[in-house]
Amino acid sequence: MSKFTYFFLVFLSFSFNVNAQCDDRYNEPLSDTFVLHQNIIYGSNTTSDGDSIDLTMDIFEPAFASENPRPVIILAHGGGFFDGSKEMAEVVWFCEDFAKRGFVTASINYRKEASVLSLIDREKMIKAVIRATEDYKASIRYFHRSAAEGNPYNINSELIIVGGTSAGSIAALHSVFMDEFYKLPSNYQGWIVELSGDTTLVGTSGNLGFSDDIAGVINISGALISPSHMDDDAHIPIFNSHNTVDLTVPYRYGYPYQIPLLPILAGSLPIHNKMEEIGGYSVLYPVNELNHVPHTKFDGSKNEEVYTTMMRKMARFLRYVIPCTELPTSFNTNIVQPFTVFPNPAKDILEIKGLENINNYDFKLIDVSGKVIESELQVNNEKVVLQSSLNGIYFLVGTNTITSEMATSKVLIQN
Repeated sequence: MSKFTYFFLVFLSFSFNVNAQCDDRYNEPLSDTFVLHQNIIYGSNTTSDGDSIDLTMDIFEPAFASENPRPVIILAHGGGFFDGSKEMAEVVWFCEDFAKRGFVTASINYRKEASVLSLIDREKMIKAVIRATEDYKASIRYFHRSAAEGNPYNINSELIIVGGTSAGSIAALHSVFMDEFYKLPSNYQGWIVELSGDTTLVGTSGNLGFSDDIAGVINISGALISPSHMDDDAHIPIFNSHNTVDLTVPYRYGYPYQIPLLPILAGSLPIHNKMEEIGGYSVLYPVNELNHVPHTKFDGSKNEEVYTTMMRKMARFLRYVIPCTELPTSFNTNIVQPFTVFPNPAKDILEIKGLENINNYDFKLIDVSGKVIESELQVNNEKVVLQSSLNGIYFLVGTNTITSEMATSKVLIQN
């Protein structure tokens, strides 16, 4: 039996077992209820007024048991960094619905300012974002710590998705992408050092020493100081939804609240464009609604049409982030080199990056069942041209003709 044949026999067995376990979880509700754990303390810190506060979250756990560790979604509420709470319906709806699908979800509180008047100033606004970002990172580390210390919620700490609405999404985005201190303006650097005492951007809100790694981002009506912070983050998939005529947080580039005293922000459109530019996976769901948070109405009630569409698109996005069938990484020591495929999603041309001695490899494209879709693919200038019109998740697998080593990369193909 050849090594390549062995690879696929084991892969097929693995695929069957995982699919049997996965069922329709994450796509459709498997229960009409959930278990709620309220006011869980995940950290603490000091407000801008000098008061010490505990940072809390509500955790929504699926009501049905699972033998497999479960993915996590952390969401933060909106409110302009001066209002709102973890009980806000605009995030609780998602927490409840995804808990019914098999996710462990959490709605978090973070430090806010006393009033909107505290934020009509560039320095105060940036410091509010920094505080919220530090708190968000502590909430991520809380779940990594929980998984390492008994794992009471039965989570997979490698599958943590972060996000939020409006200000909460701004905090989530910066907790993920604002990870290079030197890229920040000098005054921003000074404010970070003033608040946290160092340049690591880790913050002091809790659970220090644990990872803040995440697997994906859900951005609803959020923004970044600059998309340039995303340059090295093509591996982080992101879902974006935004009102195209948003006057609170810009859909494109602009001032929050239309106030020139505040910093210009890059909204969901430039975030989406940047992720596509660097070869990552991004979904953009623009909405033409009057309200700032598109799945809500002015009175805070649910916009059923937008919410239903958003849930469907988010569920599809999350199935890409957390596929039920993945190539195993430990059963065969011949698989030693991961590599990256651009663009991703792709159409008919795949560009391979990060694979040494690429001309020594023979490539095949396989689907998630292990079926070979195209074999003996030719590589020209690190590019592979596909002959078939495909849709779905596939794996590009290369075998080194000299060493018999294998390399693989997952790719989403859309035609």
